[in-house]
Order: sequence, then C-alpha cells, then structure tokens
Amino acid sequence: MAIFNKKEENTKKESAKTPAEKKADKNTAENKPAQSGVNISGRLNDILVAPRITEKTVRLMDKGVYAFDVRKDANKTEVAKAIKLIFKVTPVKVSIINYPNKPKRNAKTGKMGSKSGGKKALVYLKKGDKISII
Repeated sequence: MAIFNKKEENTKKESAKTPAEKKADKNTAENKPAQSGVNISGRLNDILVAPRITEKTVRLMDKGVYAFDVRKDANKTEVAKAIKLIFKVTPVKVSIINYPNKPKRNAKTGKMGSKSGGKKALVYLKKGDKISII
C-alpha cells in the first residue's frame, strides 16, 4: 500500500504547480541542445575539403557539374546541404566516388609506401546555376 500512496503524492505535487511553472518546465525541455553535442552547421563547413580542378572537371563545369574532395565519412545528403549552405545553390544530384589507397615505391630509398585514397563528390546543378570556385 505504501507504493500506491507515493504515486498519489507525486501526482498531487505536479498538479499543484501553477500554469506559469508548467510552461517554464516545458520551455526548458524544448530548448535543450541535441544529445550528440555536434554543431550541424559547423560540420557542414568541414565536409567540403577542396574543389577538384583538373582538365576533366573544368570541361564538366561548362555542363553544370562541379567536383569537390570531401571528407571520408561524408555522404550525399551532407554534401548537398554543405553546397546549399556555402554556395547558396541547391544541387539537383550528388554522386560520390571513393578512390582507394595505391601502393607507391619511393624513388630514392626503394621502400614501399602508399598514396592515400579519399572521396570525391560530383555536384550537378540546374541550368543557369553556377558556383564561382576560381
């Protein structure tokens, strides 16, 4: 019986709160930061590492396709959001390409090493939209 009495006491205490106190409790619960503690816009600023400027990508820029090196843990939606945030342009499509590590031999010492891989993103824009990279 003691267990049931405690529950009734708790409900009585909650109902005794004034409407202003209830509203204050609700506002503090809604305004709590995200549990992960990650600033979304801060992460989006770091998604794009650098634009890829090659002969092929310069030709693609005329068609509205732009290439960027991106973080290894980036995905298509994050790249699209980052483009929208940084360049104020909404992409139509985003393609991501992984390129693997490649073994390389040091010319002086003859020791084996590796060239690090990464990830690149191709961002397709509507006709008329442009990004000023250069």
